[in-house]
Formats: sequence, C-alpha cells, structure tokens
Amino acid sequence: MAMANAAAPTSRAEQEILLQLNEPTRIDFEETPLQEVVDYLGEYHNIKVVLDHHALGELALGANTRVTFRVGGISLRSALRLILRRIDPALAFTVQDEVLLISTKEELENHLTTRNYPVADLVLPIQDLNFAGLGGFSQNGLSQGFGSDAFGPSKQNVNANQPNNPFPPDFGF
Repeated sequence: MAMANAAAPTSRAEQEILLQLNEPTRIDFEETPLQEVVDYLGEYHNIKVVLDHHALGELALGANTRVTFRVGGISLRSALRLILRRIDPALAFTVQDEVLLISTKEELENHLTTRNYPVADLVLPIQDLNFAGLGGFSQNGLSQGFGSDAFGPSKQNVNANQPNNPFPPDFGF
C-alpha cells in the first residue's frame, strides 16, 4: 500500500517521482533480490528509489529478499503496490527527501505531517442564491418541470415552508 505523501513535493526531484508513479512500467523478475528490483525501477524511471533497511529488518526482510513478479502496462504506482503486498502486506512507499522510499506502513505513519488548509469557503453558507436562470428554480420554488410526463407533472412547486419538505426554510428557495 502506498502511503499518502507526507508533505507536498518541494523539489523538482519529488515532482518528477510523483509523475513517474503514474507512468507505465515493465517488470519481469524471477527470484531476483529486492535491491536489484529497486535499482532496475530507479533506472527504468530515472528516479532514486531507496530501501529503508532498518524498517525492513524489523520484518526479517532485506535487500536480498527474493522477488518473483511479472507485469507490464500498468503504472509504477500499481506495480509497486502489487510487489510490496506480495513480499509483505506491511510494506509501503512514499515520496520523501527527494527519493521514493520503500519502508513499512508503521514507519511511514510515524513521519506524517499535519497540514492546515483554509476551507471556510467550502463550509460557509452561500448568500443571495438566485436560481432564476438555472433549470427554472426561483425564490418561490421550482417553476418548471422536466417537460416530460414520464417524470410526473410538467410543473411542480416546492415551497420551503410546506410540511415534510426536505429543504430547511433557510435553504434559499
């Protein structure tokens, strides 16, 4: 499983790695050491790929862990997920420090960064809604129907003050 990028890419190298993760790759390995697989992927995609030897060691894995895997025509991201899941479901990767880092999910979760983004414009109510030109909505309700009897009457009125109305009175109708 890939982990979310801990921080927004800050360098050209990290941006290039993120682009390469979407590029198609070709893998054909039979009992090949993991380090050779990593080296091949780095050369094939012209990016730096690094194994976190300490974290892999905690899972009794290492650079000599054998990989057998054949696939072509899928993204590097998907290929990495498949390979790492086959080796050990606890493995993951991220883009960090200008490299594609292969480590454990647990280790990568220890290095996540919290970021705050302004979202007030996404949650504040919109004022002065005017739907007059949008599908027949008006302040008093829906003034035009769908124009087909297959959907019921051709004209319907929805009033925000009617009982059982799903829209609250201040919804903007």
